[in-house]
Amino acid sequence: MAIGIIDRVITKPFISMIILVLSQDQGVGFINWKPTLHIEDIKKVIKAIGVKFGESSSFYVYTSVFLLYFSAHEVSSLIITATASLLIFTLIMSVIMTRVSPTKALLLGYALFSLVNTFMFRIEPLLLFVLFGVVDAITYAPQSLYLVSLFRGDVRHVWCRRFLPRG
Repeated sequence: MAIGIIDRVITKPFISMIILVLSQDQGVGFINWKPTLHIEDIKKVIKAIGVKFGESSSFYVYTSVFLLYFSAHEVSSLIITATASLLIFTLIMSVIMTRVSPTKALLLGYALFSLVNTFMFRIEPLLLFVLFGVVDAITYAPQSLYLVSLFRGDVRHVWCRRFLPRG
């Protein structure tokens, strides 16, 4: 708890102050940027929330709620198994994403999540958490590509345009 307070009160404001000072030294200034909001942007934001919710909801069910049904000894091995499979398959999916559409990968991942979740109480826990790691990697890896592709360039680069060189 003390680390969280130190992080919020001291570390983040200090880093923000250093970034601001360095940006002023580089001749960078604040610009007045007002994005135009279109109806299709609202629909895309709702899509983006749905994509993130689809992966995150299953992730938190497996890593918190579902673990309540296991003993303390089993929980550590299940988490290590899920983490290892998630790490390995996220790297594999990152390579595969250079050749596959993010939309197709997301749909495949959600279909597999539905299948695994349907039979979750009939699968051995260790195998279940391996499958969770695999399927979560399939839905997690393409999210960044998909979310960026949803929005126009002027909306996509909002944070990059906050500070521009003075000209």
